[in-house]
Amino acid sequence: MNTPKKTVDLQHSVPASAQAKPDKIPYALTVPDDCTEMITLFTVHGALIYVDPMGVTLGYDDVFTRIEKYRAHFEGVGLGADYVKRFMR
Repeated sequence: MNTPKKTVDLQHSVPASAQAKPDKIPYALTVPDDCTEMITLFTVHGALIYVDPMGVTLGYDDVFTRIEKYRAHFEGVGLGADYVKRFMR
């Protein structure tokens, strides 16, 4: 797997790939415009808040918005909105 070498952590001077963040500390990860591809896996235990480069909130995702997105996806591909329940405990 190729990871971009120019990933920038706006809050710290170490590469983002080398840093683990404690719970409840905001994390900002940006990808330069000249990076054509990025694959990232986040394990999220709370909400994601999307901001622009100036820090203005653009939107958010939490467990409720994700469930609704999955419902819409499963409905759209013909599995039915309740298919999402298979992934819930």
